Amino acid sequence: MIILTDLLPPAKSKALIQLAAQRAKLLEIIASSSSHSNLTDSLSLLGLFSLLEGFLDMSFKQLLPPLPISDTIKDALIDQSGPLAPWLELIECIENSQWEKLGELSYALKIPEGAIAKAYRSSCQWADAFFESVRA
Repeated sequence: MIILTDLLPPAKSKALIQLAAQRAKLLEIIASSSSHSNLTDSLSLLGLFSLLEGFLDMSFKQLLPPLPISDTIKDALIDQSGPLAPWLELIECIENSQWEKLGELSYALKIPEGAIAKAYRSSCQWADAFFESVRA
């Protein structure tokens, strides 16, 4: 995250990095508190890289091919396809207040009731604390 902050062009808001970190932590917490603990690392990277296009003003098709990340992460980011794509959709539902769709996705992903709200709160607190310590 600190490296991404250093890569961020001066005209870009550091809030974008914080949001990416919060997304990464959110997916990590949800995965670890559900039956998806085997996806914790992949989902964390997915969340962290999910805003790279906005950081660098380049498309995922240009950015991702040379990176040493799994094809499932690349597929989700480039084409919104593959087994990780619903997790990106889950983040977008939260951020866009699409509660009905969020409920459908959480049911389909077998995420325990209440886990998303708890994970969201924890991920926001974590990101705030992390970036406060970086600024200090």
